[in-house]
Amino acid sequence: MRIILLSWLFFIPFSTNFFGIPIIHVSGQCQSDQQSLLLQMKNSLLFNSTLSVRLVQWNQSTDCCTWSGVDCDMAGRVIGLDLSEESICGGVDNSTGLFALQHLRSLNLASNSFDEAQIPSRLANLTNLTYLNLSDAGFVGQIPIEISSLTRLVTLDLSCSFTARLQLENPNLKVLVQNFSELRELYLDRVNISAHGNEWGQALSSSLPNLQVLSLSFCFLSGPIHSSLADLHSLSVIRLDFNDLSSPVPEFLAEFPSLTILSLAYCGLKGKLSKNIFKVSTLETLDLTLNNFLQGSLPHFPQNNSLQTLVLSHTNLSGMLPDSIGNLKSLSKLDLVGCNFTGPLPISMGHLTQLEYVDLSFNNFIGSLPISMTNLTRLEHLDFSFNSFTGPLPLGNLTQLEYLALSSNNFTGPLPPSMGYVTRLEHLALSSNHFTGLLPPSMGNQTQLEYLDLSRNNFTGPLPPSMSNLTQLEYVDLSFNNFSGFIPSFHMSKSLNHLSLSSNCLIGGISSTDWEQLHDLVDVDLSDNFLNGSIPPSLFALPLLHGLHLTDNQFVGQIPEFLNASSVLYNLDLSGNRLEGPIPTSIFELKNLQFLILASNKFNGTVQLDVIGRLGKLSWLDLSYNNLAVNVNTSFSSFPPNIWYLKLASCKLVMIPNLKKISSIEVLDLSDNQISGEIPNWIWELPNCLILNLSLNSLVGFQEPYSIKNLGYLDLHSNRLQGKIPLPPPLALIVDYSTNNFTSSIPDDIGNIAHSMKLFSVSNNTLTGIIPESLCNASSLQVLDLSINNLSGRIPTCLIEMGESLGVLNVRRNNLYGTIPDRFPGNCGFQTLRMKKSLIFNSSSSVRLVQWSQGIDCCTWSGVECDVAGRVIGLDLSEESISGGIENSTGLFSLQHLQSLNLAYDQFKASQIPSVLANLTNLTYLNLSNGGFAGQIPFEISSMTRLVTLDLSTFSFIGSARLKLENPNLNLFVQNLPELRNLYLDGVNISAQGNEWCQALSSSLPNLQVLSLSSCFLSAQSVLLLQTFGHSQ
Repeated sequence: MRIILLSWLFFIPFSTNFFGIPIIHVSGQCQSDQQSLLLQMKNSLLFNSTLSVRLVQWNQSTDCCTWSGVDCDMAGRVIGLDLSEESICGGVDNSTGLFALQHLRSLNLASNSFDEAQIPSRLANLTNLTYLNLSDAGFVGQIPIEISSLTRLVTLDLSCSFTARLQLENPNLKVLVQNFSELRELYLDRVNISAHGNEWGQALSSSLPNLQVLSLSFCFLSGPIHSSLADLHSLSVIRLDFNDLSSPVPEFLAEFPSLTILSLAYCGLKGKLSKNIFKVSTLETLDLTLNNFLQGSLPHFPQNNSLQTLVLSHTNLSGMLPDSIGNLKSLSKLDLVGCNFTGPLPISMGHLTQLEYVDLSFNNFIGSLPISMTNLTRLEHLDFSFNSFTGPLPLGNLTQLEYLALSSNNFTGPLPPSMGYVTRLEHLALSSNHFTGLLPPSMGNQTQLEYLDLSRNNFTGPLPPSMSNLTQLEYVDLSFNNFSGFIPSFHMSKSLNHLSLSSNCLIGGISSTDWEQLHDLVDVDLSDNFLNGSIPPSLFALPLLHGLHLTDNQFVGQIPEFLNASSVLYNLDLSGNRLEGPIPTSIFELKNLQFLILASNKFNGTVQLDVIGRLGKLSWLDLSYNNLAVNVNTSFSSFPPNIWYLKLASCKLVMIPNLKKISSIEVLDLSDNQISGEIPNWIWELPNCLILNLSLNSLVGFQEPYSIKNLGYLDLHSNRLQGKIPLPPPLALIVDYSTNNFTSSIPDDIGNIAHSMKLFSVSNNTLTGIIPESLCNASSLQVLDLSINNLSGRIPTCLIEMGESLGVLNVRRNNLYGTIPDRFPGNCGFQTLRMKKSLIFNSSSSVRLVQWSQGIDCCTWSGVECDVAGRVIGLDLSEESISGGIENSTGLFSLQHLQSLNLAYDQFKASQIPSVLANLTNLTYLNLSNGGFAGQIPFEISSMTRLVTLDLSTFSFIGSARLKLENPNLNLFVQNLPELRNLYLDGVNISAQGNEWCQALSSSLPNLQVLSLSSCFLSAQSVLLLQTFGHSQ
């Protein structure tokens, strides 16, 4: 907002008060020559009469001194003209009437549209002008030198709010201002001055001794700020934003006795900021934003400070906010975005009762928000995103909030009930925190809400039906929570354009009527839930729909042909459902489609690959893992030219489609098909291909000549490839040649050429020779699998010494010698033997543990199951007479790949289930039944979100000792187990009413198939809720 210090004197209303003295301002009757000149000027100007509010009303029949925009002195002479925002587009240079108004003191032509016109030099005729405002008027080119002859000017405003179109070259700034000794306000924002610090500094200080307002933003000035500016003692406003000053903030700026505004945003300021700047008693606005190399910290703020606006965003200021910040009693705006401030917020923040806008996002603040912040009842904008704040959210009396953003912190607990009283909210962003509990129904009171992002939290329970009251919603993201129940109706939110409910536990179908009125929807993401039923065709017909994501649900049935699909749909992902029947041909008519992902369904029939050619903009295609047969014609030639991701795994392909002209391909997956013959040599010449997967086919060799070049991922496992093993690509990270018929030795220089490999597998071939020591040069190796071959010789010592980085070394079933020591992480026997040592068991009763020994491959041990990389994924130690030691078994809890653990029918003598079992985050099967455990089931078990089967049942109690679910109760225990299908808690003391345990199960376990809760002290009310389990046995 521009500050006018003197020019207002010429626009005093008819009755005002000047320094306490009442003034009655009476203008005289308009002189006839003055009226004639004004009408002559009007006739010469080009303006839009429908937009004009002043000129259009001027006429001969009324006194010109009463015309809007005209100010006269007592003699009836025109002394002021305000024709701002009059839509004038030309004619001013020919306006002899204007330039004949010799008594004119004030001329305002701001915010007009003088397209490409130069400032008329005849303005110099108006020698009495004290106020000239041509800002945002559309003038271009060189500022005429004649302006410099207006020696009475007090205010000159030639600024522009947008692009720089005026320039000061000849005359330059020095010549322009040299005669302006009376000038007090100078606005040249976005005028191209292009001057160095000493030039513009000395030009101003030598000619403008009375200057009070200096506004030169976006003027192509360079620095440093010259010390001569210190002579302008009267300066109260300094705006130099967006100039390349590249210097420290001068100390002398803190010595201006009347300074109220200092704005130096994006000036390339550097060095340490003097704390004295903050202590200028008259300073009301300080803006130093976007000076990334400016360092320093906040000072001790004295009482009675005048600061109202403090903007230091995107600087390198650091340290803690001082307690004295509470002394800024007048502060209304505080913006510290993107600095390096740390520590907790001081309690004194609650003293800033005038604060309306505060943004502390992208810093390193910690701790909980002080409860005193509830005193900031004027707050309208609060943004604390991207910090490390903790604790609950105190909203209290912040009922004026319109913008609340707390994303990417560590806030916890439920949303407070007072959230419903913040009814003026338009923007609410709480994503990426640790909020829990139910959404309060009072959220439906926030009827002004337009933006709602609660994603990536731990909210639970159903979405409140009151959300249908939020009719102004435009953006909704509730993804990555644990919401359950049905999708609420958004049909009244007619402006909704983005809706993401992905990665929750929502159930039920999609109602056609709830969607067909949402014509503004651009993106819909309902993926990774438990939604079922058919997909309504009305979804495809939303006219502005760009993206539809329904992946990983339980949708069934066929997709009917649709005629009215969105013409702008570019992303369609229906993968991971149970859709069946043929793929509708209308999908291949979606001309703007770029992403088509239909993988992992039950689609059937034949797809001619030529039909893909109709989708000329397609860049991503995935039809894998259906019941489809993709047919490639020998004459196949048409294919989207910009496709870069093509996955046709398990599509009954019998040949590799000819893609040698599709240079854009980066990912090509044709695995698990029926392709035979040789790999064509053109495939290695695809210039951008980084990932190639031809595994699980019947390929027998390589078409000569071939040279494997650019690939980063090459998977050829489970084919019939024979002969010499090919050298991996030089930049490859993953190379898998396992389960083929290669018969050569491993190339001696393999590690020198493919030195970036992280996984290399040649398992299950017929390789001979030694392990080349050059493999040790592949220093990034994490998995090396040479098992099931005919390799011989010593295991290279250097491989053993890679133990810290090499996670898996599998050399079993070869003719090798040497020792892999227990300290080596890749030795599966190390962890399992360490576990055996920690367990207490009866060796005479054991049939598995007792046989485990160091000299035998641990993957052959009874009770142990390994994956192809030799990692332990299953342990069955049931009925092994284990009586203790499991809680100290660091070996067990280090088996990070373990998917199945069975400790049933052991003898743990009323000990508690160890909470550290939760470390085994990949477990899908856990069986501790009749193992002798007792006491509270640990809450940590509920974090094992991948569990499919959980069996904690028991029918033999030691005295009164039994397992119980008290804290957590059943509801908390199962809330994070959405994958669970089999639940056995027989004999566990749950002690719950029917509505409690039924709702707990039905809201959190939509896939449950087996439910066994015998002898659990349950009451049997509200069992009807269990009807929601469609598959339960």
